[in-house]
Amino acid sequence: MVGVEEARREGEGVREWEARRLRAIHGVDQRAPWAVFSHPALGESGAVRVAQAGADSSRFVPGTSSVVWGAAFALCRYLCDATSAHAEAEAEGEGKGKGEAEGEGKGEGRDQGWGRGHHAGQATYAETCALARRGVVTRETVAVELGAGLGLVGLAVAALGALRVVVTDAETGLLRANVEGAGLANAACAELCWAAGAHAGGGDAAVNAFRDALPCRPHLIVASDVIYMQGTQDMVKLADTVSALASDDTAVLIAFEERGDWGCVGEFWDAAREAGLEGDSIELGADLEGVGGVGDADRILLRLRKRSPAPAPARR
Repeated sequence: MVGVEEARREGEGVREWEARRLRAIHGVDQRAPWAVFSHPALGESGAVRVAQAGADSSRFVPGTSSVVWGAAFALCRYLCDATSAHAEAEAEGEGKGKGEAEGEGKGEGRDQGWGRGHHAGQATYAETCALARRGVVTRETVAVELGAGLGLVGLAVAALGALRVVVTDAETGLLRANVEGAGLANAACAELCWAAGAHAGGGDAAVNAFRDALPCRPHLIVASDVIYMQGTQDMVKLADTVSALASDDTAVLIAFEERGDWGCVGEFWDAAREAGLEGDSIELGADLEGVGGVGDADRILLRLRKRSPAPAPARR
């Protein structure tokens, strides 16, 4: 459960835990030194944790960049549940033979959760993207997290066994420390600022350089709480950067918390359409228990990809 493991740390009594619940903001104790997400799919440790700096910390950064918000936990769970369900389906279908089941029995590549969402054989780029659109992370997945803040989602993707994950933000002090502290060889941190027009013409030099340094166009782009109380220009920069990084097959998953700012959400959808993106939205489940007892029915997931080009008119 989100935050409960951290709140119920060893030696803490019931009263102390209840006090921490009262301090929770939208289900997350943002004054706790660590934010922890746990799931059986996350390798041997079963958890990802990041250091955070709340309002009472000298390292606090106004906004969301130095604390974790509930949408990040909700997106982590969505990805872990999807990857775990895919692994179970694979085990049912292929465990009857030898193949992958024998490799898993030997514990090959299990130190970081590798293979938990992997399907038999080498997947094509399009196949890996298709799985990513369902939230499934595999051993071939190359992923980017935008506006990562403290990097919880990106580190969860890495712990699920992705080939390569790069977590990015404009400010990377706390983020870099969390990535280095996680000790995941398949995770890296990079500074990346969103740029308007990054998808058009020659694009933005910094965005282009970042994209070209990846092993391939990302199969998966994730972000959480990057749509909140912002202006049109920020939404244009976000959408244009997503479009510049993505291929026609790339899966884009953006989670945010509904704060009544549907104007900002509308600005993003408008910018996304202008950037050649299309998709839909779903509510993330309402059964997620936060430290403060707040569920996540008000957490939304946008599922995007590049718009398919219109077919050429038939010649007469």
